[in-house]
Amino acid sequence: MTKLKLIGSCHKVFRKDTPDAFPDLEPGRASMKGETFSFQAVAESDSPFRIEVSVQGGLNASANVVRDVPVEMPAYPHTQDPDYLSREPGMYPDLLIPVDPSDVLCPEGHPSVFWIDVCVPEDAGAGEYPVSVRILDEDGSVLTEKSFGLEILPAVLPEQKLIYTQWFHCDCLSSMYRVDPLSEEHWEIIERYAAFAVRHGVSMLYMPVFTPALDTAVGGQRPTVQLVGVTKEGDRYDFDFRLVDRWLDMCGRIGVRFHEIAHLFTQWGAEHAPKIMARENGCLQQIFGWETDSLSEEYIGFLKAFLKAFRAYMEGKGLLDRCMFHLSDEPGEAHLERYRKIREELADSLAGLNCGEALSHVSFWEDGYVQTPIVALNRIEPFIEKGVSPLWAYQCCGQHEEVSNRFVAMSMNRTRVIGMQLFRYGISGFLQWGYNFWYCMGSTHMIDPYEVLDGEGQVPAGDPFSVYPGPDGTPYASMRLKAFAQGLQDLRAMEWLSERIGKEAVIRILETEGTLTFRQYGRDAAFCERTRNRLNEAVRMTAGKMDEKGR
Repeated sequence: MTKLKLIGSCHKVFRKDTPDAFPDLEPGRASMKGETFSFQAVAESDSPFRIEVSVQGGLNASANVVRDVPVEMPAYPHTQDPDYLSREPGMYPDLLIPVDPSDVLCPEGHPSVFWIDVCVPEDAGAGEYPVSVRILDEDGSVLTEKSFGLEILPAVLPEQKLIYTQWFHCDCLSSMYRVDPLSEEHWEIIERYAAFAVRHGVSMLYMPVFTPALDTAVGGQRPTVQLVGVTKEGDRYDFDFRLVDRWLDMCGRIGVRFHEIAHLFTQWGAEHAPKIMARENGCLQQIFGWETDSLSEEYIGFLKAFLKAFRAYMEGKGLLDRCMFHLSDEPGEAHLERYRKIREELADSLAGLNCGEALSHVSFWEDGYVQTPIVALNRIEPFIEKGVSPLWAYQCCGQHEEVSNRFVAMSMNRTRVIGMQLFRYGISGFLQWGYNFWYCMGSTHMIDPYEVLDGEGQVPAGDPFSVYPGPDGTPYASMRLKAFAQGLQDLRAMEWLSERIGKEAVIRILETEGTLTFRQYGRDAAFCERTRNRLNEAVRMTAGKMDEKGR
């Protein structure tokens, strides 16, 4: 016996669920050109089978089998938010593993779930395209089949305006795949993972000019992935940017448009220097680190020399205006005085540079120390009220109540809704810290991402990473990565509409079912899909009055 059901991408199907618990994929699904349309297929079979997806008209389709992962800490025990799929430890759907039509899958005693992406090229013709999903036996005979029509709207999804970074941890790639840092094998893996990030909306990549001073236990070290070569002769420093050249060449190939420069001081207060390696007297050695006070004359002198050389280098590349610099991640009010002194010491060196900081206190912006605040979603209201611009937002473990996030135990809707919220408030950029952080929280050792998703009980599962390490240096996606990418597509569709019917008209569509803020939004699983359908209808009507290209 073989059964097949097609459902929307908004659902997470648990082992205890039956396919009948989910509504069928609605007819009339639509996509803009240049977009990826996603849905799920739930298959039941009592014998080995294969899955095949086809789309007429030259559109490409790919399938991933949805795998469960063990979740020990779905949410903080003290969290009061009731809007989690579950608060209990257990197996949760999240991991997506690519499936080839030739792969034979075995029954597992529960329905098999597949995440299916249909990629619509920008030059696709408008109209309806039949999409078919077939379940085949081992010999290729069709056991069951489901089809639907996907409407391609006569409009092209515009280029993403939002600057989006998810911190990219090169050292984790080196450690996971057991290759030497910055070896040829490492560079190949870096590019593979970075390109995968770009395909899912990342437009700014974290550049390790120095080994990142992030999530490192005091006195500890992360593997050296420093791109900038440093030579020290007395009080003089020379800088070699050949590896930065290679990094920028890679970024150009894969479509990275913006560059996030690694933090110049340690996390949570800027009290120390990051690990800096330099060649001195013919030997490569560490010249700064935890033992270095951030306001020491020697380190401030080093930074002035580096910033002068790096500014000239990036200006020569024509990329300086596409860079964001950081001093220290998440400084608090207790750190304001030290932060102020550092800014004053480096005032000339930082003049004209875009300095952004992940923070929660508006005082850093009011005092002029941070040009681009990157604000926690649950602390962003005062910044909005003061009309801060440009304004970025971020999410990490602290955003566990009310607001959007990407924890494994949260719904796809709660992750995806961020696109509508970013549009509603005109947010310029977005940051999340864990694209592939596969260390424990102090970076003292590796974890197994297939077994440990919560930093060994430190954060809700899913916070540290949104991709899994596949074989041969190949990333595997999570459902959370896909949901966030869908939110970014929604954002771009809203921007297309806004340019034609005005932002207020688009907001009225978003608020058809009620007020939309960072804390208020539709909580049921299909809210984002319903809202996107309304946006698609507006696109359809608006594009009908334009030329066929729909630009």
